[in-house]
Amino acid sequence: MASAADAAGPRAVVGTLNGTVERKTGATWTQLRVGDALAETDVVRTAAGASAQLVFDSATVEISDRSQLTVTEITQTLSQIDLSEGRVVADVVPSADGAFRIAGLNRDAVVEARDGRFAVLESGKGELTVAAERGSVRFSARGAEVVVNAGQQSTAGVARSPSAPTAIPPSLFLKVAVPGDGRARVSSVVGETRPGAVVSINGARHATDPQGKFRVPIELVEGNNQIVVEVDDVSGRHEQRVVRKRIDTSGPAVGTQVTW
Repeated sequence: MASAADAAGPRAVVGTLNGTVERKTGATWTQLRVGDALAETDVVRTAAGASAQLVFDSATVEISDRSQLTVTEITQTLSQIDLSEGRVVADVVPSADGAFRIAGLNRDAVVEARDGRFAVLESGKGELTVAAERGSVRFSARGAEVVVNAGQQSTAGVARSPSAPTAIPPSLFLKVAVPGDGRARVSSVVGETRPGAVVSINGARHATDPQGKFRVPIELVEGNNQIVVEVDDVSGRHEQRVVRKRIDTSGPAVGTQVTW
């Protein structure tokens, strides 16, 4: 297996690892090790609770848990990763002739910088959000481009160009409910959070609409149900609500309990 010492020219090397972090080369997944060199087309994924740091010549990239990306280009003038799901933070080395780029799941939404520190969150459904911590980044999708400055964020969707950059919100502001009288097994989890955040319901990720609202169909079982709703944003913040819903298809209407 290649190591940092074996790499010549532009490179991508594993800097740190925590938990289960794997690489796919061809059709085979293997556990990554500190010092491993990555090649173009390599896929990297992190398990729940895991994290990793990749070191490129032009940037250092921190990968959060439950994320997956592909290394698509490593050259003197450009390093690029395609983020198919999850969150990364890129700290870009100032350069006049080199850039660092992150594309989303559908590869139409692209973030690029030559300096600065920024975070990118991909819902796994084609919604990409970028937040700049230092410096500024160019964010383009569907033929439109915005500049996101430090302290701002912007979101683009499968059929949406980047939103006008706005200040990063101070909290996630999660609201959630499972409406219904407790007599139907098919319902929906409905709620609202900040635009660009990603909602997980019992572990499955879902995108929100441009206003941060979501409605996700869910199938319940007879008796007691526990629905875990989590939300993550591009800044790395996390909130959780537990909704308990009792279903009795033969009895009177019953209520819903939310644990905050």
